[in-house]
Amino acid sequence: MALTKNEQENFLKEWTPYADTKEHIVSTGLGAYNKLFHAHPEYIQYFSRLEGLTIDNVMQSEGVKHYAETLVRAITQMAKVATDEKELKKYMAQYGKDHAEKELSRAEFMTGEPIFTQYFQSLLKEEQNKKTLAKLLRHVFPPMCAEI
Repeated sequence: MALTKNEQENFLKEWTPYADTKEHIVSTGLGAYNKLFHAHPEYIQYFSRLEGLTIDNVMQSEGVKHYAETLVRAITQMAKVATDEKELKKYMAQYGKDHAEKELSRAEFMTGEPIFTQYFQSLLKEEQNKKTLAKLLRHVFPPMCAEI
């Protein structure tokens, strides 16, 4: 199991305001992609809905909003099942396969984990929830990467 029941409950309690409405979900995800694309602008090309965009205009696109929403919904869903490894494995496999269609390498995929971890931790106040988020992402990224 990726998280204990206590870790899961405490994390979701603090995470929920960032993932409770479409507006909050998109806003939360946009911050993460802003960090990713500023660290690695070359990754923009791997996203089909961002074709032809650059670091100068990508964050205003409708495409990035789609990916922002998808990212936050995926993290939320995995957190909700993180006490059930069998169920979590289903999500990790699917999310990994979703990335297999892109032409990014496994190493490139894995660079997202510390960037997303750092960004999402910056939103959280409780130190234990920051640790829980890091624990969750460290747990799910390698199996997702294995599907690429």
